[in-house]
Amino acid sequence: MTRESSGISLGSEMSGGISNVYINDVIVHHAHTGIRVKSGRGRGGYVRDIHISNLVLSNLKTAIGFTDFYAGHPDGNYDPNALPSVGNVFISNVVGDNISNAGDFQGLAESPFHDIYLRNITLEVPAHRHDAWTCSYVQGYSESVQPSPCPSLCQSFG
Repeated sequence: MTRESSGISLGSEMSGGISNVYINDVIVHHAHTGIRVKSGRGRGGYVRDIHISNLVLSNLKTAIGFTDFYAGHPDGNYDPNALPSVGNVFISNVVGDNISNAGDFQGLAESPFHDIYLRNITLEVPAHRHDAWTCSYVQGYSESVQPSPCPSLCQSFG
């Protein structure tokens, strides 16, 4: 079975913005990504005030994936300087088994992901994986997350 889809996906065409989304009680199995937020340079817009909780994930390549490098535009008439803003995203109460990558956050230096909150997340990744999370240009908070996320996501809720 190919795993090319995402269980939950926000973006990429969102120049008007995506906000105040609540997603609860979801089961995702045999997919590429459990939770995906995607945008890119030239898309502008925002993703904010997103609340995702009570997920069961199974047999996924990546549990949580955010990218600001999603390619493609419908035509050449876009502003390459329009940067997306992604922040105030809350993900909690997630369990997962047979997960290849816990998380992958790839933000832009000019517009990093910010205020990403991870709480009560337990993902079973292969024991030999020392890079279960990959992160660039992301800032956030975490509590009770296994395996431990990237240092930039390890601020305490305080």
